[in-house]
Amino acid sequence: MNDQFVDTLRSRAELAIMDRANPVKPDASRISILVVGPWVPEPKGGGVRTSVATLVQSLARNHSVTVFVESWSRRSLSRERVASHLVYSRRIRSPIKNGRVNVTASIAWLFDLPATLRDLRRICREQSIEVIHLHQTQASNLIFSLLRLLGGPP
Repeated sequence: MNDQFVDTLRSRAELAIMDRANPVKPDASRISILVVGPWVPEPKGGGVRTSVATLVQSLARNHSVTVFVESWSRRSLSRERVASHLVYSRRIRSPIKNGRVNVTASIAWLFDLPATLRDLRRICREQSIEVIHLHQTQASNLIFSLLRLLGGPP
């Protein structure tokens, strides 16, 4: 991470500690975060979905949180408001199938790559995303790494 980004996060964390009397920080100190992973609006029981839901709820107290859910049934980007959170979903292809690079999957991934990157950049631009948190998203790690290389958020 670059030093300026680390300093920004540090100063925002210090503001949060100093301002414990106020449960919601002023907009100037809020970070815009994209949480990527399996998600349900209300945490029930245990598991990854509950962990992500708890994370989203906790972060939303002091930051602007947008959720992105990988959905194989969504060929194009969809957007909806669920439980006061903006939730995007879209199919994210992977060149890897059964733990190995697969020729057919790689070709499909390459054809879908420009549209996927365009949609993710659009989300980041529209929501002014500063931080992306990936949670159990092995298939999309490469996509988000490419997004970062092409000027996406850190």
